[in-house]
Amino acid sequence: MYSVEALRTLWLIHKFTKEKESELMESYKNIQFVSDEFLCNSCGACAAVCPTDAIDFKENRAGYFFARVDADKCIDCEICIGVCSGLGMHPSVLDKLPSNPFVGQIEKSLAGYSTDDDIYNNSQSGGIVTAVLANQLRTGKIDGVIQVKMASGMRPRAKAFIATSAEELKNGQKSKYCPVPILTLFKELNKCEGKYAFAGTACQLHGLLNILERYPKYKDKLAFSIGLFCESVLTYKAVDYLLKRSHIQGSIEDFAFKDKSISPYPGDVMLKNDKGEIRTLPSKKRIWIKDLLTPLRCRLCFDKLNVLADISVGDPHGIASLNKTNGESLVLIRTSKGAELMEDLRASGEAAFHEVDMNSALKGQLIETKKQDWLSFSNSWFKMDKRMPDFYTKVAASIQQNYKPKDYRLELYCATNAKGPFVDILIIMGLIRKKFIKMFSL
Repeated sequence: MYSVEALRTLWLIHKFTKEKESELMESYKNIQFVSDEFLCNSCGACAAVCPTDAIDFKENRAGYFFARVDADKCIDCEICIGVCSGLGMHPSVLDKLPSNPFVGQIEKSLAGYSTDDDIYNNSQSGGIVTAVLANQLRTGKIDGVIQVKMASGMRPRAKAFIATSAEELKNGQKSKYCPVPILTLFKELNKCEGKYAFAGTACQLHGLLNILERYPKYKDKLAFSIGLFCESVLTYKAVDYLLKRSHIQGSIEDFAFKDKSISPYPGDVMLKNDKGEIRTLPSKKRIWIKDLLTPLRCRLCFDKLNVLADISVGDPHGIASLNKTNGESLVLIRTSKGAELMEDLRASGEAAFHEVDMNSALKGQLIETKKQDWLSFSNSWFKMDKRMPDFYTKVAASIQQNYKPKDYRLELYCATNAKGPFVDILIIMGLIRKKFIKMFSL
């Protein structure tokens, strides 16, 4: 159980958050302060509900892709604040949060892969997400899927789109470790008939659920949700860094953080230009910069396993007897709808999967480490006199173990003050530090 000191900290954070919230609500009538305080998740929920189209997203010098409010268009209606996943969850969504928010309700855990060679070979792991979506599209149970793809260009960036065919679904395969306002598509869906599936990260799903609680008439449009496992995304400085390190020229037509078509699962970084030339970088290049270029708000997120989705899908770390060459997907079935999706897939023969031990699956996801890191980063953020997401008290109270807290104020300070060339300096310093640690640990 929590110690007296830990409980006191919980109370102070709760009290501070309420006071800060009251103070902010008096000073701000839109979500510009969310971006200013580095709490923006880039999910796009705010832009989706803005009645005057006063919100767009802009990349800053540190590679963040933050919401920006046009003061001339804003009418101070505060609707954007009510759906912002960076600030937290709508009260009705927060009530649905399970008692163990780091794990959630799990009916069954499976591992498997798509039996469609095109889907499987183009996947990051087992292709189960695309297999489920393709099955539901083919059988007419959904009319489209809200997804993310990497758009081509001199500096490739992630882009939200609606897939309406199995072929289009392939553009959304593999993880897009980038900030992207996927929920801006909600305005487009309002004009469409039919049912749509959602596949995205936890913060994006939180934003979508916030919208649906405010506009319940649109709930019927969401057929189901597939939650992607997500430790964090990376700022766009990560894409630019890897692009520069690859020495590839011209417009980039394809970019993947993990591509198993050239190297074995989980794959290396792959870039392909408009001339068909391909460059690869070893996965360690991506891993080296991960901690340095993780957006601050990701540090304050507890929901790695996407606990509010119908099914959650990701890499099956820590599970023995799986295909380690081409990969398989781990699937956590959370709802009756999720069970129905997997049964449809099994009956169609479009995937092969088997049940796996739930404890092994969770151990491989390093949940205990995630709890300690989340608590340490959150407490460090609080000590910097910063606003906490509104789920903090409930999530922190669910942690039974007394972890020894770490102080991450320096890392958080760098994350909120890094701009332009300073980001490159941080990358260089971080890489040097890692090399020294590796050198002296031999």
